[in-house]
Amino acid sequence: MASVALIYLIARQLGGVVAGLTAAILTLVNPLLTTVWTRALAESIVAAFGLLALAIAIWVMPRAANLGRRAWLPLVIGAALALSAASKLSGGLSAVGLGLYALVQQGFAVWQTRRTRGARAWVDAAMMAVVLFVAVNPLLYLMPVQRAIALIQHRHDEMEFQRSVFTSQSVPDELPARIERVASRTFDDYATPAGPLPVSPDVVLVTVGVLLLARQSSVSCADASPVRPRSSSAGSAQPTPSSRRISASTHHTISRRWSRRTSS
Repeated sequence: MASVALIYLIARQLGGVVAGLTAAILTLVNPLLTTVWTRALAESIVAAFGLLALAIAIWVMPRAANLGRRAWLPLVIGAALALSAASKLSGGLSAVGLGLYALVQQGFAVWQTRRTRGARAWVDAAMMAVVLFVAVNPLLYLMPVQRAIALIQHRHDEMEFQRSVFTSQSVPDELPARIERVASRTFDDYATPAGPLPVSPDVVLVTVGVLLLARQSSVSCADASPVRPRSSSAGSAQPTPSSRRISASTHHTISRRWSRRTSS
């Protein structure tokens, strides 16, 4: 239920209450999610932490340059990503997705304001994810980089063994065949809703969701761009109160000296 609530919050932030309710209902009728998330499997924990990171990122990161007292929230994003990957290594895909979101957001910021905006918050989130992932894996305390690579290699070897045993369900090595298999499983076998439709609704929903994320990043950077005051002419500038005081004092001094010379 936590994942369903997070999906509602994410969709509500992107499209309003109707979008949030629609996303929650479609999640509850999805045959794959209702099967996986109702069992004691790591996938449900991975999804919960990944969705938590995404929900906070959509809410916080567009205004990351002016967080104030909420400057600790990017650390929560990093912690959620670390716990997702620690629950199952495939949870690292959440970090890849948020990394792409960060690149798109910073790209819009540079394009609109000629500088990055809130990049430090993303760095804080990444550092927190790395530190916590190592902290919850005692195997990585010594030589964390080498052992992390060995951990991924060990998981790869396990998957290769599973492929040799369950040949009918194994994924081919060729990239086009893998893309076709994943697309078939996602948009055909476990479509929402399942039925003889010409195009799976999930294709439309994924496309609309990605476009809304990109639009939210663009609008947030445009709203946060600094507004420069307009001058009356290209070469003129409005005098400040301090410059007015200096000019008045200088004029008074010159007038007093001139009057002394005249009287003498």
